[in-house]
Amino acid sequence: MSTHLTVGSSHVGHRLRRDIVADRQRPAGSRTYDYRNLFVKLHNSSARGAWNVVDRSILTEKPATTIPLFGQLVVGLYRNSALSIFLNPYDMSMNNELRIDALLPADMAAKAEAIGVKKANLDVMSMFVLAVLAGAFIALGAIFATTVTAGAFGSTLPNGSTAATTWPTGWQRLLGGLVFSLGLILVVVGGAELFTGNNLIVMAWANGKVSTRLLGLNWLVVYVGNFVGSVATAVLMLWTRQYEFSGGQIGLQALTIANHKVGLDFWQAMMLGILCNALVCLAVWLTYSARSTTDKIVAIVPPITAFVAAGFEHSVANMYFIPMAMLIKSTALSEFWATVGRTPADFANLTMTNFLVRNLIPVTIGNIIGGAVLVGAVYWFVYLRKSSE
Repeated sequence: MSTHLTVGSSHVGHRLRRDIVADRQRPAGSRTYDYRNLFVKLHNSSARGAWNVVDRSILTEKPATTIPLFGQLVVGLYRNSALSIFLNPYDMSMNNELRIDALLPADMAAKAEAIGVKKANLDVMSMFVLAVLAGAFIALGAIFATTVTAGAFGSTLPNGSTAATTWPTGWQRLLGGLVFSLGLILVVVGGAELFTGNNLIVMAWANGKVSTRLLGLNWLVVYVGNFVGSVATAVLMLWTRQYEFSGGQIGLQALTIANHKVGLDFWQAMMLGILCNALVCLAVWLTYSARSTTDKIVAIVPPITAFVAAGFEHSVANMYFIPMAMLIKSTALSEFWATVGRTPADFANLTMTNFLVRNLIPVTIGNIIGGAVLVGAVYWFVYLRKSSE
């Protein structure tokens, strides 16, 4: 049984509120509205200037959903108010009440599991292309961070002369972390496959929803794709010769960052990798509570800023930072070295062996431990293990 109801924008609040209030007086098993579908239809039709709500079916299999008073008021305001920007999408809580706040951790865990299953079952070609994009996106964040933290700024002395002043370390790291957040924002909002974030697939794997073969295949394909995207972006940046900008200070900053990274010992690099991906996966985890793009961005920025400011190590970011510096070291003209007052010999640590052995391998191991174990496995244990028993 179904009927059709056309609701004009001029009286939507009064009419719909009246109908809903009357409907709520009926016994739970005989209520008319399927409120979840009602709100979806209202939202999807709002751009046409009038709301056409169809399929008012009697629910016989489960109790209908109730709408709190605030939700009723939203219905009246939604069509002609800026509230529509902030109160979309609507969703239902676990007890079937209309809810517009963030998902709670138990719901986030269920969402993480579902996303993990979807990611693990992507076809290999799509998975690889999305991984290449993610590598490029993280590289863009690294480019942004390198650029804004490069060089010094001028200050005027009492005698009128100008002197170069270096950034205070803490503020420089804070700024670098803020802008580096661009990388994960592009990955999460734009849609891409990032190895470090995909460590959370372990939640679906632990629940038996993803096989070990699919988990390993995803990590392998995505890792290789991230590497390709990061290195390809480094090559493009080399061709732009952007590293010569600001009197070569951008290139010098790129060399300095990478030289430090390949100077770490194995154990230190792994520990820094653990803490890094714990924060990265916490950022991804927080986005599972989000109901809008703004929510996702706000959730991403603090953890990512923290890991960059603290000097933790991210394997995919290092797939850009270190190859970029190695390319500058091997191809920069003598004019560049004269301008920055350095020589290639000052960056002798920048070798392929050091890149792999002293950074990429230990950092990758650390990233897996930090993301899959300290975040994914812990949240699986708390919220999902009972469903697998």
